Amino acid sequence: MRIRGKLITGYFMVALLTAVVGFFGIKVTKIVNDEFVRFSEDEMPLNQALQELKYAGLRIVSSTMEYGFLGLEARNRGADGQQRNEKKLLAKGVRSYENALVRYEYLVRSHCRARGVKRPIDPIERSGAALLKTSAAIVSLMDKNGTGQQLLELKERNEHAEQMFLQAVKDEYERNRMEFAASKEQMNATMWDSRQNIGMLTFSTFALALFSGVMISASISRRLRRLEQAAKMIGEGDLETAIDIGSSDEVGSLAAAFGKMVGDLKISRDEIVAGKNYLNDIIHSMMDALIVVAPDGTIQNINGAACAMLGYEEEPLGKPFASILPESPFDDLVERGFIRNEEKTYLATDGRRIPVAFTGSVMWNPDNTMRGIVCVAQDITERKHAEEMLRRYTEELKDNNEELKGFAYIVSHDMRSPLVNIKGFSSELLDVLQELDVRMRGVLPQMEEKERVRVSAILQKEVPEALDFINSSVHRMDVMIKAVLKLSQLGRREIRTEPVKTDELIHDILKTMKHQLERGKATVTVGALPELAMDRTALEQIFGNLLDNAIKYLEPGRPGRVEITAEQGNGNTTFHCRDNGRGISHEDMTKIFELFRRAGRQDTEGEGMGLAYVRALLKRFGGRIWCESQPGEGSVFSFTIQTG
Repeated sequence: MRIRGKLITGYFMVALLTAVVGFFGIKVTKIVNDEFVRFSEDEMPLNQALQELKYAGLRIVSSTMEYGFLGLEARNRGADGQQRNEKKLLAKGVRSYENALVRYEYLVRSHCRARGVKRPIDPIERSGAALLKTSAAIVSLMDKNGTGQQLLELKERNEHAEQMFLQAVKDEYERNRMEFAASKEQMNATMWDSRQNIGMLTFSTFALALFSGVMISASISRRLRRLEQAAKMIGEGDLETAIDIGSSDEVGSLAAAFGKMVGDLKISRDEIVAGKNYLNDIIHSMMDALIVVAPDGTIQNINGAACAMLGYEEEPLGKPFASILPESPFDDLVERGFIRNEEKTYLATDGRRIPVAFTGSVMWNPDNTMRGIVCVAQDITERKHAEEMLRRYTEELKDNNEELKGFAYIVSHDMRSPLVNIKGFSSELLDVLQELDVRMRGVLPQMEEKERVRVSAILQKEVPEALDFINSSVHRMDVMIKAVLKLSQLGRREIRTEPVKTDELIHDILKTMKHQLERGKATVTVGALPELAMDRTALEQIFGNLLDNAIKYLEPGRPGRVEITAEQGNGNTTFHCRDNGRGISHEDMTKIFELFRRAGRQDTEGEGMGLAYVRALLKRFGGRIWCESQPGEGSVFSFTIQTG
């Protein structure tokens, strides 16, 4: 028989006897429970109802006698009010007695019906009826103004009825006690017999289980000892050990499976050795320097790239890693678990300091102890040289940019002097021309008609038009030079950061634009705007230019609407200036932010400078501006400012 069959047979016998023991235990428990329920449902309510009946009878007695004495006293003192109250109490006592008697009769009938017996309660009913009768006689006597002698006679009859009632209650209580005592004795006898039966069955179950265990253990332990010896030899490294148990049961199957596992283990060992060699080949073929550090801080493994970088001819296994990286990051590394691409300095054997990008990672054992630290480093000497060159180029570019700003400032400033001269001499030429025109009026009649017409055209039309063209060009050139000068000064102004309530700033701007708003019949709506830490002057110039453009380019004949809103997120604040103006075509969208470039109809004043200036301001504060527009419907200019 196989081990499974043996175990099943033994366990079946144990389970069968356990079921028998359980059956008897459940039966005994049910009996005890039934008796307890009978006790709790019969004896306790019966005794309680009997006590209530007794108290109700005594209450009738006391109330009756009190009523009688109050009746006599009422005749002498006129205390009929107390007598009426006592009569009410007596009536309540009678009702309580009747209710208690009905309840007790019901409980006695239920108790007897459950046991199949009959038990009358005539003594209690007769004595209670006598008690009520004498009480009613006393009440009737007092209502008819009976004498004190008659009251004493009835009092003796009432006391006798009371004694008979109390004796009947006592006898009934004693009868209940004897019945329940018999029930308890019967329950105790049943429990004693059941305990004896359960004890015998328990002993039999224990003996059978012990016998089955000994027999099965004896049949299995011998083969398991042989299997244990073979496993011990395999654990010591002898994978050639033969495992032969000589049985076909589960132990034999286990031995066969163990033998197959040993064969697989031999294959796995060979694969692990091959994989380890392959991994070592990968490590030593890496271009990055790899060093494995033991928990005690010594070098456990190192690849060829690290040896070549540091100048080691032989692998420095066992040497302290601090000789390569004096400023050890291991405390921080163990706490964090890893370090990625931090700049460190390796020391070569010849004293060279090699800048490296250091990456470290902690290897943990299954029990959360440190197994080692893998350190990978890349030589960044060339990158450091490139960064140094980039830094120098950046400084040179910064210097050149400052020189260019200075040059633009000087050129734009100096170019205004010739313009002033041109404008001045143009005015003088106009004055001279007017004087010449006056003087020529006396000479013109003496000239020929053709020559007179030509001279008049030159003096009154061509030369004034030329001077007017020169003046307008000079004015435009002056505006453009001022714009260049303003841009060149943008980077020179000192930035002063302060808390700015954006909504208050915009309302201040709108006060200065009151005339423009009324002329354009425009309404400006300002949403919930945040408070910023910003240069107030710069923010005022940005909003001023955007609001000026929005009002300037509204569509004539249509009420203008401008809305300012804001939103915050990802460390930025984004503002939106939305209008219902004439809009901007898609092909003009790329040039509206360029210097001296304007889009659409040129029917308003302007130099094409405002949006370029806004973009330059925002760029200085790390922000940007863009536009979304639909011709004929309006535009939305949005810009961001870094706030976090």
